[in-house]
Amino acid sequence: MLKWRMAAVAVLVLVSSLTGVQAGVAPVAKTGQTSTFLTGDDGDLQAGVEWASPRFTDNGDGTITDNHTGLMWAKDARTWGVPNTCCNWNTAIDNCNALSLGGHNDWRLPTISEMQSLVDYEEAHPPLPVGYPFTGVHSAGYWSSTTDPNATTKAFEQSLWAAATPVTAKTSLKNVLPVRGVSTTVAKTGQTILYRAGDDGDLEPGVEWPSPRFTDNGDTITDNLTTLMWAEDTNADTTKNLTDAIAYCNALSLGGHSDWRLPNLNEMQSLLDYGQTSPSLPVGHPFVPAATVYYWTSTTLIWNTAYAWKSYIGTVGFSTKATALTVWPVRGEFAATVPSSPGTMITIQ
Repeated sequence: MLKWRMAAVAVLVLVSSLTGVQAGVAPVAKTGQTSTFLTGDDGDLQAGVEWASPRFTDNGDGTITDNHTGLMWAKDARTWGVPNTCCNWNTAIDNCNALSLGGHNDWRLPTISEMQSLVDYEEAHPPLPVGYPFTGVHSAGYWSSTTDPNATTKAFEQSLWAAATPVTAKTSLKNVLPVRGVSTTVAKTGQTILYRAGDDGDLEPGVEWPSPRFTDNGDTITDNLTTLMWAEDTNADTTKNLTDAIAYCNALSLGGHSDWRLPNLNEMQSLLDYGQTSPSLPVGHPFVPAATVYYWTSTTLIWNTAYAWKSYIGTVGFSTKATALTVWPVRGEFAATVPSSPGTMITIQ
């Protein structure tokens, strides 16, 4: 395993330089939301890297390539039977590892970050990009290989109904969407503990985090993985409704910058370290205070627009926009330039 990881890092540096994505840099993609409900919200600003177009390629052999991430997916989202009766978590990993499809036998269960990379927050039931080529998609939960570090008998699932990422007992029966390869745009989750062979902590697929992960600029912090700049003060004691949260960020002048905004859901999730708890932030992070509270995002819940998404620094949920939640400002590129081949897949040897 160590030899594989060293080789993967070497290949990652080479492939990333060819695609225009630096090794150790994983710019945050757009959420897909284009409808706007408040000036300065996600649909208004549409911050993030543009998706590749076309987003998917049907390879004609039972597999789908996501041209944004480079990951290859099984086309049939019900590879092992009818909805919600496929597998518990351990069986899901075993089934993926044993799968032979499209001439490949290196399939695995995706991490929670890889599952989230498929989500389009402008869509619902399922929340997948318009024209997605998958078949048999069930609007329910799909397993990830990422264990909940707060309760290791549970793992994260990606809902393809509500788009949430709840944690579920590993004995539960959930759906499975196998994946293969390592993306040069989807970052590692941070999970390094192996709970069983073939899980997230065993394989650790994704873009390697830079070292140091963060640069402390004084009252602002630059995340060297995403290049986004965050307020150093996490405002743990400042709660506002969504309208006021957006207005607060838009009016903020900090660190010599006045282009602050409320982060979208993908940007909030990009801070997470799924190997840590209370809070789920990378070890040695420079933010103060290190709060474990719900933070607003600028992304509306598209199937009930009175609600918006919130992040708990570990899981995501949603609340009515009138709810008072914490506010953590961000600034950075609204639409980073996307290279001609944004997602290159590295094969796991």
